[in-house]
Amino acid sequence: MGVSFDQPLSLSTLMSLESRIGQGSYESPSVFSFFLPEYTPNVPALQTAGLVAPESMVLSGDNLLELHEGIFGLVKFGLKKCYKDSLEGYRVGLPWSMLCNEEGDTETAPAHSTYWPPSTASVDDIIDDLSMLLTSGRLTPKNRAVIKSVVEPEFNTGNVAKSIRMAQQLLFATPEFHSTSVTRNSNEVRELSGYTHPPAAPYKAVVLLMMLGGADSWNLLVPHSNCAIGNQYAEYKTARGSSHSLSITDLVPISALSSDQNCNTFGVTKDLDYLAELYNSGEAIFFPNTGILAKSSE
Repeated sequence: MGVSFDQPLSLSTLMSLESRIGQGSYESPSVFSFFLPEYTPNVPALQTAGLVAPESMVLSGDNLLELHEGIFGLVKFGLKKCYKDSLEGYRVGLPWSMLCNEEGDTETAPAHSTYWPPSTASVDDIIDDLSMLLTSGRLTPKNRAVIKSVVEPEFNTGNVAKSIRMAQQLLFATPEFHSTSVTRNSNEVRELSGYTHPPAAPYKAVVLLMMLGGADSWNLLVPHSNCAIGNQYAEYKTARGSSHSLSITDLVPISALSSDQNCNTFGVTKDLDYLAELYNSGEAIFFPNTGILAKSSE
């Protein structure tokens, strides 16, 4: 949303969000992220059905309210402390710690959204742009109609800025914004059957293996040879030592020519040679050196 800081010498910090909204940058309590994949809320119906809901560990009522209040406040007042039971304690101190003023007034906020759609000719143009930015174009026709019915009366008064802020808030509250899948509004009990229409493209899936323990990625995918700079296999061998490194004869070579890696050849441990077969046939891809960054305790 084009958040811009107007006072660079007094930047606000978005810290300690894990205790406010359930998650925060570099605030993961462990390398296993913010929730457990096998978590089931204390709801008999879910437990009896054998279902899991890991997102329920972070999407509590309090966290959802904090998240929405923070986002709505940013849109309407800028990055300030708003929507609190008591604002008495915020009347002193820095300017952005003071009471929120009239909706749309961000003058005393150190940061505010500078978003403005490329076209404001109609409400549809505004919603089109926000849908692309906030939901990757996944806004359902039903939710779109609801948002338009609320925003259009304000838009017709000529207050385009306020109608844009209203559209932002409503988009932020949609299931499409809070998820990455295609949502369905059935007004019925959750469907468990498949889709009624064939997919537009061949089916692909990301398979994530949640192991009860740790996986040593450097004993799965290892720099092998044909390196532009240095001998990275030798560096790997030296760094890990003979007891924690794989012999080059125990690696199945795969080509990395299509990537921008320093080495053009990597090796997959022969114990998982099937992964090398999938990679070579274009059915698998490796994401090396990725994962959750937990905040250091030091």
